[in-house]
Amino acid sequence: MQCSKCENQRVIWVEITPGLTKCQPCPVCNSDGQAVAEEQKEFEQIYADLSEKRDAQIRRAVGD
Repeated sequence: MQCSKCENQRVIWVEITPGLTKCQPCPVCNSDGQAVAEEQKEFEQIYADLSEKRDAQIRRAVGD
C-alpha cells in the first residue's frame, strides 16, 4: 500500500514561508525518522561498495 501523503518517498516538503520550503519525515509513515535513517545507511553502504569496485577496476586498468 502506498502512503497517500508522501507517495512512499517518506519525506514531505513543507512551506515555511512563501518561497521557502523545508524537508521533513512524513508524519503518516515515518514519524520518528527511523526508516529514512536506515535507508540512508543502506544507500551509503551500497555507494561505498560500488566505489571500491570502481577504484579496483581503475587500479587494474592503470596497472598499479
